[in-house]
Amino acid sequence: MARSPNALNSSSSSTLIVGAGIAGLSLTLALLRQGRSVLLADRRPGAGAEGVGILLTGNAAQALAELGLGAAAAAAAERVAAVDYCDRDGQRLFELDLEARPGWGTFLCMHRHTLQQLLLAAVGTEHVRWGAKIVDLEEAPDDVMVRWDDGTTSRHALVVGADGVHSDLRRRLFGEVKTGLPGLAGWRFLARCPAGLQRPQYMLGNGCTLLLHPLPGGDLYCGAGPADTALLVGGEPLEQLRRVFGDFGGFAPAVLAQLSADTPLLDTTYHCVQIPSWRSRRCVLVGDAAHACPPTLSQGGAMALEDGLVLARHLATEPHVPTALAGFEEQRRPRVSQALSASLDRMFANRLASEHFIEVRNTILRAVGAEQLAAAWGPLMADEARR
Repeated sequence: MARSPNALNSSSSSTLIVGAGIAGLSLTLALLRQGRSVLLADRRPGAGAEGVGILLTGNAAQALAELGLGAAAAAAAERVAAVDYCDRDGQRLFELDLEARPGWGTFLCMHRHTLQQLLLAAVGTEHVRWGAKIVDLEEAPDDVMVRWDDGTTSRHALVVGADGVHSDLRRRLFGEVKTGLPGLAGWRFLARCPAGLQRPQYMLGNGCTLLLHPLPGGDLYCGAGPADTALLVGGEPLEQLRRVFGDFGGFAPAVLAQLSADTPLLDTTYHCVQIPSWRSRRCVLVGDAAHACPPTLSQGGAMALEDGLVLARHLATEPHVPTALAGFEEQRRPRVSQALSASLDRMFANRLASEHFIEVRNTILRAVGAEQLAAAWGPLMADEARR
């Protein structure tokens, strides 16, 4: 039986945050730094970060700095000075020098579980309750009554759904929402970084992309996909992966040679959440629960971190919860929509095409690829847009 959430901060003046992922932890930390009463509850039995690695773009690293974790994050990550985009033979199409872009901040790459641990340590275990599942909630004008699976109830001034792309709280508030992006799939896995690979590389094939991100400790975060599902017909996952990326050159053969039947392959289904509203009177969604984003611009974690900071600021300056939530959504929607739109555009570029189209694409990328990527990332890195 789950431990009673009433054991901590379950008064009608407290904030309940559901989901101890990036969004929930960052919001909890921001509110605790304001001296607020917070309960962070998660239905999982304990901490565990899904995924392998994460690229923290400049806006994500800046958000961590504002949460007081900038130095700790930098010490636990690989600093990313530039990224390379290559063809499937490993020949460079273009590079983007990140440190030469004024105001973009520092890009970092780390193990995903490391980011989870940093946020959890800053929040403190005394503020988190694992294995706590909501079975019902009722909104009243002044608070929200929550009923838990152990039979207890609690009341809160605000309930925040930070429970991910398959959010239970979103379903309770707004009904079922389609989240999947059909026709594209892939895998994530961990390998050892080949000698000579010193910065992230994106290898573009026809209907498939291989992402290689060096991590601390000599590890390599590998994203085998997005891949057009038309390529993933027949065979076991490892066989499919080898078949799709088997003709890649450059560093790819050294990475694929490490794979075996014992290699943990994390199946990747891509998602996008776009809903008309993120809030009711005293409930609000943040992070992937509100606006799950394809990974093609590495903005899912960044948007989640920013959500936590921005919502905390609105709650600090506006005592009337419904007004604070309205202000939060009004501020965040344009920025999130921009990230979603740009990420989707790049996501669907992974559809199968003719070889002639791929030749033309590569020619264009050699000429203007860096400018195109800078145009997609640039507005999201601007400091004034995060305030």
